[in-house]
Amino acid sequence: MSDEIIGSEHAMYGIRLMIQKGRDLGYHVKIERRNINYTQWFGFALHGGQAEALVAARAWRDAQTRQHKPLTKQEFVSQIRCNNSSGAAGVIRTTRRSKKRSGQFWSADYWIARPPRSIKVSACYFSISRYGEEGAKALAVEARRAMEALCSGYHAPHVPVAFQLGAAEEAPVSDLAEDRAESRRATD
Repeated sequence: MSDEIIGSEHAMYGIRLMIQKGRDLGYHVKIERRNINYTQWFGFALHGGQAEALVAARAWRDAQTRQHKPLTKQEFVSQIRCNNSSGAAGVIRTTRRSKKRSGQFWSADYWIARPPRSIKVSACYFSISRYGEEGAKALAVEARRAMEALCSGYHAPHVPVAFQLGAAEEAPVSDLAEDRAESRRATD
């Protein structure tokens, strides 16, 4: 296998050139969708060479990205974390304490709807003394759902845009030799 064939072209989304323990050189494809990993091995010996293994790896990766969609941003921001005690994502109960100029201390209880990180809106505070415990919580949950509705698109950090919605079906799968030929023509 020549050093000319193995280059930086393998550095593409979800595909890594590697040697697995007890196996020949090949491409390891790994796609994560909705906290599930989809992996497949494409060895050079099994597929008849590096170019053929890369074509097969790209085709498998593209099929997986079309079949398994990533989380939408709305789904992601509405997930309830393990340390949540309110039962609604982004909704917390808090007490504000302060000291007046006269030296007296005062406190007020609130339910707060915090916006998702990607949204540029302020947090909404709902006073328990004004709305009551259940009323303030209900208003905070409603405000948080309105904030979540502002989220659009897919939650796919570190994923190229072409693979967020699944690989384009009309895009042809080119092999490594064609990519190298195009890059040579561009540099000549």
